Amino acid sequence: MNVAGIEYFIDADPGFGNGTPVEIISRNSNLIADFVVDLGGLSDGDHVVYMRTRDQQGHWGSSYAHAFSMKSKIMDNKEVVSWFRMYPNPDQGTVSLIFSESRQERLNLMINDMDGRMVSSTTLSSMNTPVTVRLPAGVYRLTIIAGNNSFKQMLVIH
Repeated sequence: MNVAGIEYFIDADPGFGNGTPVEIISRNSNLIADFVVDLGGLSDGDHVVYMRTRDQQGHWGSSYAHAFSMKSKIMDNKEVVSWFRMYPNPDQGTVSLIFSESRQERLNLMINDMDGRMVSSTTLSSMNTPVTVRLPAGVYRLTIIAGNNSFKQMLVIH
């Protein structure tokens, strides 16, 4: 895919082409896009930043998600703690979850179909292990619980 555009958004999808645009620095065989995500106005708590690309024909690719927690500190400083990255979404059957190396607590990973039936449940003792999820076509709700933090994410499998 020849990338013609990149955008990002936080938590809620504003629709294709309505995210914050990202400048593409180089379009050689290796795409380079170096950018800072604006976290201004976000409340303390758990959030997900999404990034997606658009090709030259205007078709949007799968989303890349990066979950994080934000907590206020003294003097209006914010602490941002990375949790996991998930990609691609949507996909054709396999989704990868890469957990932050700095996190060591146990986590529960649950996947439910849209009728609420659990289709997968895993408990990991460490976040340092990548997880690959293989599912039949459909829409699913992924829930990750780690300590007091909880992330919910929709998965779309073609």
